[in-house]
Amino acid sequence: MFLPLLKPVLDEMINYQYAWSYNEDSWYRVFEENLIRAASAWTNYNDDINNARKNAESHKEYGFIYVPIIFESFILNWKGINEFRGFIKNCLNACSN
Repeated sequence: MFLPLLKPVLDEMINYQYAWSYNEDSWYRVFEENLIRAASAWTNYNDDINNARKNAESHKEYGFIYVPIIFESFILNWKGINEFRGFIKNCLNACSN
């Protein structure tokens, strides 16, 4: 369902070895890396939202275009670990828009 999100970043992610081909396994790995980078910005700069956003945005120039979108999802939608599945769905839907 979300595999088309891999297409815009596929070549760069293959170069970084986060993807191997246009398939779901590669998409899962790419999404995971974007999620981790967004979570790092959110936790490392949580006292300074402007620097956190700058950090999240900086990942786009390396092909991690979903980091800022997922970062904003942390700000708007994070409700704790017990709501993790819903949070991931929100992130994926936000990346699709």
